[in-house]
This record gives sequence, C-alpha cells and structure tokens, in this order.
Amino acid sequence: MRGQGYDGAANMGGLFRGVQALILKEYPKALYTHRFSHCLNLCLNDASKVKQIRNTLNIIQEVSSFFRMSAKRSYILKTKLESKPFSGLKKYCETRWVERHEALSIFVDGFLEIVLALEDLMTSENDKSAILLHKSLCNFQFLITCSIMERVLGITYTISKYLQTENIDIITAKNSIEITTTKLQHIRNEVEFQKIFDSAIEMAEKVDVSPIISRTVGTQKHRANYIVNDGDCCTYYRVSIFYPYLDDLLSSFNERFNSNSSLISSLSCLLPSKIKKNTFDDLQMALEFYKDDLQIDSYSSTLKGEFELWQMKWKTETVIPTNSLDTLLNCPADIFPNIYTILKIFSILPVTTASVERSFSTLKLIKTYLRNSTSENRLNGLALLNVHRNIDIDIESLIDVFANRKERRINFKL
Repeated sequence: MRGQGYDGAANMGGLFRGVQALILKEYPKALYTHRFSHCLNLCLNDASKVKQIRNTLNIIQEVSSFFRMSAKRSYILKTKLESKPFSGLKKYCETRWVERHEALSIFVDGFLEIVLALEDLMTSENDKSAILLHKSLCNFQFLITCSIMERVLGITYTISKYLQTENIDIITAKNSIEITTTKLQHIRNEVEFQKIFDSAIEMAEKVDVSPIISRTVGTQKHRANYIVNDGDCCTYYRVSIFYPYLDDLLSSFNERFNSNSSLISSLSCLLPSKIKKNTFDDLQMALEFYKDDLQIDSYSSTLKGEFELWQMKWKTETVIPTNSLDTLLNCPADIFPNIYTILKIFSILPVTTASVERSFSTLKLIKTYLRNSTSENRLNGLALLNVHRNIDIDIESLIDVFANRKERRINFKL
C-alpha cells in the first residue's frame, strides 16, 4: 500500500487514532492525502466566517426555503421567472460548495424577479415573512456582498468540479490549486473591486436602493470601524468585506494544501514537462522515501544514469505528457525500471474520493420509509444501479439470467 485518502474527520484523518494513523503503523509508505475536493470545501467554509458573508448566505438560504415550502409562493415566483432559463431557486446545500455557487448564480440572475415576487406577497397577503425578507434583500450591503461572492466563487467553481473528476493525478490537482490561488491574489486590487462595485450599483438601481455605509461609533462590538474619507462607499466595502474575504480564503488555501508538498515536488521532477529544469539531486527525497521499492541496493550511480537517459529521451520527443498517468504509459519498464516504479507510485497517490460518497446521496433516494424492509442484497443492487447509471445494461441478457436461475411455471422467454 502506497497511498490512502480520506476527508479530515478525526476518525479518518486523526494524527494518532485515525484510520490513516492505524494504517501507517502497518504500512509506513501509505502516504495520507486529505482529499482535495474536501479541502477546497473547508477553505471556502473558513472564508465564509466573515460576518457579512455569513449573513448573506443565511439570507439566500431563508429566501430559497421561503419559496420552496409553499406551492403558492413557488407558483408566483415561477410566473415572474418566465423569461429566465430556470423556473425556481436551486436547493441550497450545506456541504457541497459547487451547488452553493450554482444556487448563488441563479439567485443573482433572478434577483429582480425574486424581489417582485416578494412584493406581490406583501401586497396580496400582507405576509410578514415576505416583508422581512424584502427588507433584507433591498439592502446595499447584501447586494455588494452577493457581487463579491459571485466573483470569487466563479473562480473556485471550475476547480471545485475538476477536483471531483476521476483519473486526476496529484500533481495536476496541485497545479490547479496553485493557478486558482494566483488568480485570487491577482483580483485583490482596487481596479477589480471597482468592477464588482459597479455591478452592485446596477443591481441596486433596479430596486431603488442607494449605496450607504454603516455608521461609525466610538465603541463597536459587532463589527470593526472602518473610517473612510468623505463617505467613500467603494473604499469602505473593499476594506471591510472584499479584502478580509479574500485574505481568509488565501490563508486557508496555503494552510490546507501544503501537506506532503516537498515529497510531491520531488516526485514531479520525473514529469517530461519539468525534467529539463530539474537535476538528479531534486529527486533525492523521493528516492530515499521509496528506496525499498527500487530494484537495486546501491542506487546512486545506476539511478543517476537512468535519470540522464530519461532526460535525453524527452529532449527529442515532440509530444510531452503533462501528468503522471500519461507519462507512465510512455515509460518502457524494461529500459527505465526504477523510474517506471516511481511513476507508478506517483500515479496511484489519491487525490479525491468524491465518487465513493455518491452512496450517501443515493441511499436518501432508495432507503425511504416505504422500503425499510428491503434486504441488503437488493438495496446494494439498487444503489449500484443508481450510482453507475451511465453503464448500459442489456435487458434481454438480464432476463435470461433471471429466467434460468431455477425451474419456473411461467415462461419468461416469450
């Protein structure tokens, strides 16, 4: 065993008594990886602790629940959204940030229609909940926070979906995280925020809301006092929401995605895209860690020669693989036995376990109160059919197998 990956729960990733610690006692080379998609969710969750971000998320959740819990309210909103490609608000998910971004995008795109639907409910039914939600939405701090979150989550949305794909290697995942981190650093400036502020102004004009800032008092317990010149709203929201949100997110990225980075960097020296810039000394950490897997005892001179031949090979090639899986397919095991072994280990290091967790959401659909008497074998079969629905099944062959299991009075083959 050379790799293991779980989420960060104490019973799985605990340093002393977690599953990964127990496995490491038996297999010291089983490198533990906190799965990347879960790390990204935790980073986004850490950044949402900024008070304005947290309040905005709660308001969006309350509005979504308000319309979804009543068929009449849902119908009113649906009539307002006739010109939109969607007919209602997306269900807000507590744990999956991919769905949070989709819910936020739908909310921002249909913001004016949502406000109009609330106004209809306020007029026709004098709904107090609709009045409170309307007041929360028609607030400039809410609008600017929505615009900030839409911009930031628009960057992390693609990487969040990509980290859940199959057959992704760990170096590709780390490169994607580095690109995302760099992009987040680049948008942390006044010019970028001015664009966000202008989009919030456009939304505010549609609902007749003026940009204002919170008043400054001598003693403030619930928020920081940000003093700006001449009541500059743009500067106020930049330093009070935008910068703290990005800083928390970047800090969490740097903290959570740096595990085993030195060893992974050493392994990545064998990739053809990086082989020209690296030397044999850059590979030493990986060789020391996996020396028991190599085919020779004294590896210094022999491996150095193998490494130099590997470098020479990719100087003449035109098509250069960028990840370990493609590189492994282009590595002849007879010519480069030790490099092939290291690349094979590099390729199996786990990145994500998202596909395994499909069973949790599947069981909610299958194991209902109507199916509590379902046997374990039948439940497992139904769950597998639901999870792997993309696999084509020959119904005729399935009927033949079922019919031939035992003698039957009824002929299944007609």
